[in-house]
Amino acid sequence: MISEISERSGGVWRPSPGTVYPTLSQLEDEGLITLDRLDGRKTATLTDQGRTYIEENRAQLGEPWTDVAGDVRAENRTLAGVIAQVGMAASTVALHGTPEQATQAAEILEQTRQQLYGLMAQPKVAEQPSAPEKSGEPQDPTP
Repeated sequence: MISEISERSGGVWRPSPGTVYPTLSQLEDEGLITLDRLDGRKTATLTDQGRTYIEENRAQLGEPWTDVAGDVRAENRTLAGVIAQVGMAASTVALHGTPEQATQAAEILEQTRQQLYGLMAQPKVAEQPSAPEKSGEPQDPTP
């Protein structure tokens, strides 16, 4: 479920198990879902009462993953996805790599951290103002 939310929100929203599982338990207590184990994984299924609740409140519920992702620029969603991939790769090295590989990975990440801060230290390029609309009337050149 966490992966699905992350995917649907373009990587912008990745809830932690500490927020997901208590929420699922509460929804189960309210009779809106049932929780089962399938192939060693927990699955949640809407009950009839849960489907009714969704239909009656659809406008208020909206699509939370779309709402979250909609406020984030596309380039930031791309950056968030790359950050997640780097984190997974670093975790793989930490769990399965040799001590030498872990040391090299730490060096790479440290260089990357320094480069990112260096990037932010560069002066920002001012955006070019858009040209005035042509309305057929002469533009006043005085500010």
